[in-house]
Amino acid sequence: MIAKIIVHGENRFDALMKMQRALYELEIEGVQTNADFQLDLISDRNVIAGDYDTSFLMETFLPKYQEKE
Repeated sequence: MIAKIIVHGENRFDALMKMQRALYELEIEGVQTNADFQLDLISDRNVIAGDYDTSFLMETFLPKYQEKE
């Protein structure tokens, strides 16, 4: 682990927006990170709405993410 980013907000939406900004502004050189993946994940409309369960990543998000790649 290179870094751990923790954000707080007045509510879930505020915290997600702060995390989006933190990931967007993140600069790490010399190694690959999963920051782009994390940014895409927390920018997903289902995640923002809180409309997901434990199967969301494998069944819904990853297939869409892999198509985009």
